[in-house]
Amino acid sequence: MADRPDSHTTPLHDQPFPELLGYPCQVVISGDGQWIAGSSVMHRYSRVAVYRAAYLSCVHLLTSTKEAESIAFHSTLPLLAIGLDNGDEYGREGDRHAQASRQG
Repeated sequence: MADRPDSHTTPLHDQPFPELLGYPCQVVISGDGQWIAGSSVMHRYSRVAVYRAAYLSCVHLLTSTKEAESIAFHSTLPLLAIGLDNGDEYGREGDRHAQASRQG
């Protein structure tokens, strides 16, 4: 297996998927295989890019100050869901507790 270039010494434009601020930490492929999405985090910024699989051309790019914890394509709609970590653990737990209280 070939060695991967060091992301701290290799210029971003020489790395794969330069829109992602370096190497992707998550990659997902749409159910129909036409789209590839990747996310990365660097220096308090998170980027999510969507590529056309046939050409690996970037068609959408989102930059956020919140970390993209998870990304997933919808099974039938042309939709990419992005779960962001805004450091608000209460909000995530609050949703879980609210759901549990509605069921009970």
